Amino acid sequence: MGTRPTQAHDADANRAGIEAQLAEMRLRLLDLTGRNRLLNFRHSPGRAIPFVEANPAGAFERLSNGRHLEVAALPEPGARDMVEQAGRMVRPEPAEWAAKRGISASYDISGTYPDGTVRALHYSDVVATRCRNLDRLAKLAIEETGANKLFLAIGFLDFPSRPQAEDLYSAPLVCLPVRLRRRPGVGEQRWLIESTGEEMNENLSLRQKLDEDYGLGLPLMPQPEGGGAALDGFLAEVGRAVRARHRFAVRRRVTLCMLSFSNMLLFLDLDPKVWVRGEGNGLTDHAIVSGILGGGFGRENAALALADHDVEAAPAGEIPLVFDADSSQHDALADVLEEKRSVVVEGPPGTGKSQTITNLIAAAIRSGKKVLFVAEKRAALEVVRQRLERAGLLPFVLELHSNRSSVADVLGSLRSRLDYLVGPPPYLQEKVQQAEEARRRLRAYSAVR
Repeated sequence: MGTRPTQAHDADANRAGIEAQLAEMRLRLLDLTGRNRLLNFRHSPGRAIPFVEANPAGAFERLSNGRHLEVAALPEPGARDMVEQAGRMVRPEPAEWAAKRGISASYDISGTYPDGTVRALHYSDVVATRCRNLDRLAKLAIEETGANKLFLAIGFLDFPSRPQAEDLYSAPLVCLPVRLRRRPGVGEQRWLIESTGEEMNENLSLRQKLDEDYGLGLPLMPQPEGGGAALDGFLAEVGRAVRARHRFAVRRRVTLCMLSFSNMLLFLDLDPKVWVRGEGNGLTDHAIVSGILGGGFGRENAALALADHDVEAAPAGEIPLVFDADSSQHDALADVLEEKRSVVVEGPPGTGKSQTITNLIAAAIRSGKKVLFVAEKRAALEVVRQRLERAGLLPFVLELHSNRSSVADVLGSLRSRLDYLVGPPPYLQEKVQQAEEARRRLRAYSAVR
């Protein structure tokens, strides 16, 4: 009589422990320390261009509607405006020259400026150099990680790093994913800021930090369809929420900068609330998650090495291969496909990991299964994609990363797959018979040896 309540109590305690560990891991993803630029933003010269003239609401609306912004520089001084410095005639300091020309030198935007332009406090050659550097960093980030890291940040919140602390953090409030494009033409380099078409990213680190340290909840982010009025309303609402708090301030600043939201997506994916399945939970109840965060995997799953399989006999011998596989690679495939084991395959470059993954995906497709392949580096995704293309399986691949993740690209990719007609390759049966004959001869040779 006492066994069942004890088992239920143990299961509840185990789930509570898993949920607690998961909550701690999710918080670490948000990184609530001063190292996080989403909380403690600094205008590093190589990673940000702050603007002194802009229309925050107009910029938000233009980019949300697929229009661009042009990056403007300070007007060039004439010969009479040059100043002597160390025996040379040079251009005046940007802030001094801006003041003479009636241009604001403050990064806190206070006036109303043309919607389509943002002005930096630099001369044109410096603006061009900084835009080139940011463009290079943004493209490098996409190549390496598959994620866009270039954003136009609109509005910042200044606040003490901790209650009663002296130092201040400055955190971006609205971040629009953008890209840079050089304006075509000869002569002076002019750069344009364009939307990537991706969804806006919420600063979840800021939301969590304010909730934990100050019990302060941020209003919901403005939606693109609300236009500039939604942006202005959001900044005003944040201002009202922090008005009575000491040393809190909303800054109407506009900055082009490098930021990373990669961990935010993981934070959202690992929320147990989105995994509720009836009475259970698809995340915390999953065998792998509970094994890692709970009581282990048990003796039946404790083997660390791959099992040995007869790769010439069923069922391992019947695994379809689109690329060559040696015995260890074939064992890994058999462990996953036939024995339904979760495995970790390690090895230095060139040992066939991507080849094994490609064979695994191909076999799963043949069985009518869906496969999600993820990787931290875009290069790993590209290698497997190229192998699947060589195997003739590219029509079955839907890419959902980097510049291929826009709504238009995804819809176009889905449309091409819906229209794709699959037919048997020529001479299929003949080739199958040839393969079986070759296998029979190899088995006979192996038996003699």
